[in-house]
Amino acid sequence: MQRNFGSHFGNTRIYHQNGFEIHETELYVEGITKPLTVFLFSDIHLAYTDRRDCDATRDLVVQRRLYFPCAPDIFEQIIVYTKEQKPDLSIFLGDIIDFPSDKNLEILKGLDEPGAVFLHLLDS
Repeated sequence: MQRNFGSHFGNTRIYHQNGFEIHETELYVEGITKPLTVFLFSDIHLAYTDRRDCDATRDLVVQRRLYFPCAPDIFEQIIVYTKEQKPDLSIFLGDIIDFPSDKNLEILKGLDEPGAVFLHLLDS
């Protein structure tokens, strides 16, 4: 039997912190009885490679970093923010990495820390 939950939005607050524009919205969902903090973000487009990858992949990194030059700094700020704010769940909505390479995938594996809950999608 499928049950439909009711929900409605509460207050929204927009502010800037650590270089991010934060949209904080209260969402009330029937059946959830305690506050739950969820941090959503997308389109970081990390582009890392190392000697394990072929020349074509290393050339691709050079090209993609022209489009997303701040990606490593933004990613680091996101990690710091999540460690400071300790949301119940952090969700990468897509395009955290620009393409699969050994180094990019290692970075994703590095997110697995005790107490951290991350969900990341490799294809949006």
